[in-house]
Amino acid sequence: MLNPRSMHYEAQRSRTARQNRVLIVDDCDDAAWALASLLQSCGHEVHVAHTGQRALELAELLHPEVIFLDLAMPEMDGFETAMRIRRRRWGQGITLCALTAFDTPEFRERSDEVGINRYLSKPAELDDLVAVAAT
Repeated sequence: MLNPRSMHYEAQRSRTARQNRVLIVDDCDDAAWALASLLQSCGHEVHVAHTGQRALELAELLHPEVIFLDLAMPEMDGFETAMRIRRRRWGQGITLCALTAFDTPEFRERSDEVGINRYLSKPAELDDLVAVAAT
């Protein structure tokens, strides 16, 4: 979810930033597509998956530079998805960013253990989301 307090952000600023292929993985349809819309407006190529399994399939096919991962998903959570991505040769250089409502020390520690590079809690600041997408 986006934080409305950070809506002062000017999309024009992001046009000078690096544009990447981004995969958003979230079982909440509205949250995934809201972020997708934002990042597309910044010039990124954006794809959405609503399950960990679909995320693996798309990541293998698309080789995104950045993946935003919801950690609390049914069936295959974001931790398992991240571990499986990191096991693949093509998954080594991807920036993985947790985007979750659960901001606990345990979740942060486990994120580090499975190879997640960044951790943002919902609602995330707009500037932070755009900065991660441009890395």
